[in-house]
Amino acid sequence: MAVTAINHYEFKIPTDLVGRSADYGFYVEVYHASSNTVYSWPQGVTTTVPLEIPSPTKWGDLISPDASLPEFSWPMIPLLLAVMTVIWFTQRKQSLR
Repeated sequence: MAVTAINHYEFKIPTDLVGRSADYGFYVEVYHASSNTVYSWPQGVTTTVPLEIPSPTKWGDLISPDASLPEFSWPMIPLLLAVMTVIWFTQRKQSLR
């Protein structure tokens, strides 16, 4: 059975710079050096100079369905810390036996 590696990338949107929205303009471009090929999204966006960022009017849309980015609200942080503390004490108690 062959195992195929899947690349996974995550990027944080700097909301302190761009603000919060339900719709973000998004463009990505990758240069593959060994084949001298440029891959971009959205496809079909071309520029006159290689590796030049096109006008934002040509970018794709990154949509946040609930009009916000998922983040923990302030009440969730103490709750999460409390649960983690209980788990830690439980694991510590079991290891002392």
